[in-house]
Amino acid sequence: MNPLRVSDPKIKILRVIARLNIGGPAIHAVLLSAGMDRVRFWSLLVSGSENPGEGSMLDYALSHGVQPAIIPEIVGEFSLGPREMRALVRL
Repeated sequence: MNPLRVSDPKIKILRVIARLNIGGPAIHAVLLSAGMDRVRFWSLLVSGSENPGEGSMLDYALSHGVQPAIIPEIVGEFSLGPREMRALVRL
């Protein structure tokens, strides 16, 4: 099913988090995405990639039935450079 179809009555939710590194924000984003009523809502979690040395909570997301779309150009610290423009286009 195309989630962007206009005739689809589901409410579409896009959640973006800079990275799914270990910590509360990642847990929060995953639990919010997993808890959505799939009959009423179409939900997508988008994440950047973790910094070197950070732990990832991707397995946690997958274990809760959430398959995040990963856009490596999304980084935790924002600036308006070429990398961020690529991330914006991919979003």
